[in-house]
Amino acid sequence: MVCAATFAWAGGKAVQFFAAVTSRTGTREDALLYLFESIDTILAGVVLLQVGLGLWELCVGDLALPESLATHTFDELEAKVAGTLVLVLVVRFLEELVQDPEPQQLLATGIAVTLVGGLLVLVMRWRH
Repeated sequence: MVCAATFAWAGGKAVQFFAAVTSRTGTREDALLYLFESIDTILAGVVLLQVGLGLWELCVGDLALPESLATHTFDELEAKVAGTLVLVLVVRFLEELVQDPEPQQLLATGIAVTLVGGLLVLVMRWRH
């Protein structure tokens, strides 16, 4: 239910993006911000879907899912979620970049995204 609401929320953000693109009063930065917010929300929905389907398969029973969505171990679920969260971090950084922040703020955000993203990638690779 939460996953469906997240995807609906992403749809609303996509409508805002489309309105900003077609409006003559909207700026390019506004349109890009709405686009990145929509992508970010879709990725959050994907994380929720991965966790929900993965836990169902691990704890309840197998589902007839494509192999890319199937989860056989907790390590596999962890790696899938970590990979998607890295994408969320990158999109969040792009959102920050579009808003034209102060250089120090951009540097701090870039360092934080790099460190957390690097740790997530390390977790993904360490398990395999």
